[in-house]
Amino acid sequence: MGRRHQIVPTPLLEECLEI
Repeated sequence: MGRRHQIVPTPLLEECLEI
């Protein structure tokens, strides 16, 4: 089970989405 976390730059620079 390999999970890859991609940091997606959101409109809010203070928040990042980890997929």
